[in-house]
Amino acid sequence: MLNTTARRHPLGFLYASEAVSDGMNLRYHLWPEGWHVPETQAGGEIHDHIYQLNSLVLGGALRHETFEAVLAQDGDYELLEVAYSTAESSMCRTGARVVLRQLTNEVHGAGTAYRLAPGVIHRASAVAAPAATLVLTIPKSAAPAPRVLIPVGQGAPQAFARRQLTDGEIAEARKLLENL
Repeated sequence: MLNTTARRHPLGFLYASEAVSDGMNLRYHLWPEGWHVPETQAGGEIHDHIYQLNSLVLGGALRHETFEAVLAQDGDYELLEVAYSTAESSMCRTGARVVLRQLTNEVHGAGTAYRLAPGVIHRASAVAAPAATLVLTIPKSAAPAPRVLIPVGQGAPQAFARRQLTDGEIAEARKLLENL
């Protein structure tokens, strides 16, 4: 899959996706050592999904935080919606502002699993890299657009081309997977 479907995610990790059935997908996520969110995407780490996310940590460790977003005219975060085309994802301003309240802050190590319902606002980051997860996504019918929350006054993350990996990135990913 590294040669055919693997891509770099806007949040800096590598991923590949494989259809299972009825809209369900298996996704493979890999956070290399020294991974980082690209500068053009900084601030967009807090987001939600339109599907149920079922994640098994295969190696390394992830910090997973969940949040409640409360609409507020004086909120310190701006709500964006994600728009997808065949080649890229981009952010659309909604004009809505929210206050974020952290609900959970957990670290998941190798062999642990967690589940995230559609629409739950969260942030995940590798705290022990390389890290790898196997994720089963289950679609929600009639789901709204995915959301990203950025601090008020910060520029929105730029459009992101979800291109295939280069030969060098594929070689790096293979080496990381061998050493998990």
